[in-house]
Amino acid sequence: MSGQNKENFTRKEITTAVKIKEKLKKSPKTYGAKTENLGKIIFEVVHDGNKLLTIIIKRAENLKKMDSLSESDPYAQVYLLENKVQGTTGIVIPGHEVTETYKDQPNPDFHEEFYFQPLSVAEVLGCTLVINVWDKDPTSADDYIGGIRVPFFDMISYDRLQAGITLPLQKPHTDGHPRPMLEYGDGWSYPI
Repeated sequence: MSGQNKENFTRKEITTAVKIKEKLKKSPKTYGAKTENLGKIIFEVVHDGNKLLTIIIKRAENLKKMDSLSESDPYAQVYLLENKVQGTTGIVIPGHEVTETYKDQPNPDFHEEFYFQPLSVAEVLGCTLVINVWDKDPTSADDYIGGIRVPFFDMISYDRLQAGITLPLQKPHTDGHPRPMLEYGDGWSYPI
């Protein structure tokens, strides 16, 4: 997002995030064989320095077909999880938790922005981003296509949050959210 003022992190915040990141990388969980291809999500993360965190859902690509007679009708859901020792607390935006639904689109161009405020840099680094992609079904419960769950400290590059990120969608973890990022193995791709 050129032209926007992105906040620089303090040396202490970066050092703390890097130490946590290195500690977690030493013992990542692995699941053996490659996971099923559910598609991927492309998004941007911006923190403006004034306690405004913006998540821009750009698009999804190659979404798994969930309906037998037609393509999926996808929409994306966005929320944050606070990283706590016991349990997680969700942070949502009342009235704007999901994108529009795109009928029969395996490659929807969402281009929607989600705002979270007030969140300082320290608060952002204490959260995890969750993006879920669902297939809208008018006659039954919506089908879960896949999602991502990534701690913000994993998105730090140099002294800023990553601008553009592409990640493969994952199946849900036992806690109901997508599997944590460290369990994905490789799959990071940026910038877009």
